[in-house]
Amino acid sequence: MECGEMSLAAVCRPLKTAEVAECLGQTPRNILRMVQNGQIPAKRLGSQWYYSPKKIAELVGMDDE
Repeated sequence: MECGEMSLAAVCRPLKTAEVAECLGQTPRNILRMVQNGQIPAKRLGSQWYYSPKKIAELVGMDDE
């Protein structure tokens, strides 16, 4: 998923760590560190982390609202 293709807030499914890393220009490992530090909101389901596209869009200032 390319961040420039569409608004992140328009994505209808949770994002995975690799997708968030690509959008933010970080490594997946750095994204997980940011989650642990409370800088990025995420939910863990089993061994996977999931991120709200709307919250990530708000975080990076890409929200349409």
